Amino acid sequence: MNSYTLEVVLKRTGTKVYSEKYPSINDALFSFAGKWDYPK
Repeated sequence: MNSYTLEVVLKRTGTKVYSEKYPSINDALFSFAGKWDYPK
């Protein structure tokens, strides 16, 4: 998953929601990637 894809995904889901729900953005990204099978 490239940085552009991550940026688009985060904008669609809302970085604020993930920032508040998870202690770090990395945890949010891994959790998000685990739920949806986006192309790497």
